[in-house]
Amino acid sequence: MAIVYIPSEKSEEVWTRGRVRYPWADWLDGRLWKLVHGEDYQVTPRVMGAQAHRMCKDWGIQCRTRVEGDVLWLQAKVAPPPE
Repeated sequence: MAIVYIPSEKSEEVWTRGRVRYPWADWLDGRLWKLVHGEDYQVTPRVMGAQAHRMCKDWGIQCRTRVEGDVLWLQAKVAPPPE
């Protein structure tokens, strides 16, 4: 019997096929995000930045990333809503 998975407050990650699914919809909403290695993601900051750029390319948007030690700064360039 299937059960409903309710993530804890510490982990919003959902595992699918052995991979971690990150909350990209939140992280790529146009706001500036400070992502901390070991808390928000497990790969190296440079790899996480590459993943962010790859996700943006798939979504047809652009983003800026900056690595400072164990911190990845991420901000998507979101188009303004149509009038």
